[in-house]
This record gives sequence, structure tokens and C-alpha cells, in this order.
Amino acid sequence: MAAREATVRVWDAAVRCAHWLLAATATSAYFVPAVPLDTHRALGYAALAAAVFRVSWGFIGSANARFANFVPCVPALTAYLCAMGRRREPRMLGHNPAGAVMILLLLGLVLTLGASGWMITQPAWRDWRLLEDVHLLAAHALMLAAALHVLGVMYTSLRHRENLLLAMFTGLKRRE
Repeated sequence: MAAREATVRVWDAAVRCAHWLLAATATSAYFVPAVPLDTHRALGYAALAAAVFRVSWGFIGSANARFANFVPCVPALTAYLCAMGRRREPRMLGHNPAGAVMILLLLGLVLTLGASGWMITQPAWRDWRLLEDVHLLAAHALMLAAALHVLGVMYTSLRHRENLLLAMFTGLKRRE
């Protein structure tokens, strides 16, 4: 009972499921060849659906899922990054400002990939080589951003002595 009182649910099941579905499908789509297209396309559409769901949930979901409750303004992000540089950043119960910006970047890249991937398959857009370049650039940028995200999670976990990976599975973090 004491362990239960020492923790608080931060991320709901919808956030956690969308997170892991996005991680699995987007990473898999990156490593599955685009030819033949069927598997790559299915993974891409699954990632797109998860991203669209997560963006929607960011407006109508639980308190910690809502963008309005965790996306920082520029001064707050700057202050957090400066504190981080001095190793004095505060522990956040939900997403910290750097993590919040990373979430927006990752979702934006997945949405860009989904839109450009879909457009490439349409006859009206098929000959636009620029779309293929955008798609490929967004895919590489997504993998780089995901790697930075993982490094940020590792840093924050070590810095605040908190297993954020486990928290993204259980939804629970220790209380303030």
C-alpha cells in the first residue's frame, strides 16, 4: 500500500499505447524497404493513425495528455534549458519543457511522413521527386530526433533517479 501512495498516475493508457505504437511502427517503417510497398505502407499508415490519435488526445485527453498543460512558451523552455545547462533543472511530474518540444517535433515529423508518403502514391503527385526527398529527409530526421529523445530520457532518468522507461509502461511516477 505504501508503494501505491508513493506513486501517482501521470500518463494514461491512451498516451502510453500511442507512444509505443508510434515507436514500433515508425521505427519498423524506417527499416522495412519501401519496395515492395505493402509492408512499408501499412506501417506508415499505422504510425500516421497513432500520431493523429495522439494529436487529437492532446486536445481532448486527460490532464497530463493535453498540450495546453505541458507545451511550454519560449521563455519557459529557455529557462529550463539554461537550468539544465547548469544541472539545476527541476524534476517535472509530467513532461519537462524539452521533452514537450521533442513530442511536438516527433509528431510533426510523423505527420509529415504520413502526408508525403500518401502523396507519393497518388497519381497526381507521383512524379514530384521533391516529395520523395521530403519523405526521406523527414524519415532520417525522425530517427535522429528519436535517438535524441532516448538520450534525453536516459539523461533525465539518471539525473532525477527515476526510471522513465518503466513509467511509460506503467503510467506511474513517484510523487513530488
